[in-house]
This record gives sequence, structure tokens and C-alpha cells, in this order.
Amino acid sequence: MDIANIAIELEKAGASVIGMPSNTAHTGPIFDTVKAELTRQGSQVRFLNMIDEVADYINEVYPGKAVSVLVTNGTKNNGLYKNSLEAKGIPFIDSHESLQEKIHEAIYDKTYGLKHVSSPVTNRAHDALVAAIQELKGHGAELIIMGCTDIPMALREKSYYGLPVLDPNRILARALIRTQDATKLKEDVL
Repeated sequence: MDIANIAIELEKAGASVIGMPSNTAHTGPIFDTVKAELTRQGSQVRFLNMIDEVADYINEVYPGKAVSVLVTNGTKNNGLYKNSLEAKGIPFIDSHESLQEKIHEAIYDKTYGLKHVSSPVTNRAHDALVAAIQELKGHGAELIIMGCTDIPMALREKSYYGLPVLDPNRILARALIRTQDATKLKEDVL
């Protein structure tokens, strides 16, 4: 069953607003196709874009802060976060090629990466991501987005080297609650 059909099933079950906890699935070719299919099928469900919600959250809570993102090569290369953040006026600090390769390996390496060894997370993956944050801070980053769903398994603190570290799925969860019934939204403790 594809994403649009799952969304339709959720709508039939009573959902009026939905979100998708996947960074990659928010790339234009995927997300736009899903939205178009929902429209074609006459869906009335509100489908939140996690990446846009993150950018809106940053503008609300951390206005003017320069942001960097820990992501896979694929997510970096398609400009998913960079394009959304820059479109909303958020300063973006990109990772250079050698740093990006270390971040990608911390996620995908078959011997220690998060997608292959996650319970427990290896010290090598954790340390590589923390070192990346330190380096990005040195390049001017003031805020870090964990732009891969697996990274929060390794980075459990709310900040590293004084930089807040944001989990897009937590931001999406808050946006879903706010959109459905803002009175149920508790104080922001991200």
C-alpha cells in the first residue's frame, strides 16, 4: 500500500490531520506526488509537511539562528532541508564534503552505522555525530537539526556544545497536536 492510500485509510478511520515521520519521504518527488494523489481521490485530510513544520518552529522559537543539519548524503544532495530553510529566511550552514561523509557513515556504515547497529548505538557512530556538531559550530551553526530519523537514537541530549539539537519527529508530533486541538498542546520542552 503506498503512502497516499495509507493516508486515505487513516482519513476513513477518522483522521483529519496526518504527518509522516520520515525525512526522505518529504522530498518533492515523493511528497508532492502523495499530495496530488490525495487531491485526486478527493481527500480532505490535512497532510503536514514535517520539513516545513521544522522551519516554522525554528522561525518561531529560534529566529535568526544559523542552522545546520545532520543528514544522509541523499537528503543533503536533494536539498530537502536547505531549500525549505532558506525559502523561509533561515540562515543555513552546509556541511563540507569530508564532514558530510563522516555524518553519512555514522548513519549507514555496515559495521557501526545507526541503520545497521542501533541497539545499542555504537560509540563510534555517536562520537562521529557529536564531533560533526562541534565542527558545524565552528563554521557558525547555532542550531542543529537531526535530519535522519535514526539520529535521535544516538543523540539523546537536548544540546551539544551549547547548540540546541532538534528532532523533526518531535516537532511534527507537536504540530499534529496543535493542528488538531491546540488546547491539548503542552508547554514546549524540546
